[in-house]
Amino acid sequence: MVKKENFIEKSYSIYEVHYTAKGDIWGFTEKPMEPFGETLEEIKKDLGYMCEALSKEVLDYDRLSRKLNGLTRNRNSAGTKKKSRSSK
Repeated sequence: MVKKENFIEKSYSIYEVHYTAKGDIWGFTEKPMEPFGETLEEIKKDLGYMCEALSKEVLDYDRLSRKLNGLTRNRNSAGTKKKSRSSK
């Protein structure tokens, strides 16, 4: 769950967030996720994952973006390539 806030409104959406083995965030999808599946059971499973997200910490979109942009700059300046973000 990610919160976006500006001067006019505040909104919450579910993004796919990627974590390292140590539990640090290394990326997230550019757009909020929506349930997807080729069968009703797959949709139910996807919605279950989204319901699980509601019990986790709410992340701030702007803070997360700034943090990850800093990490990307640090990785690139150290000679490592930027990792691509995957989505469902």
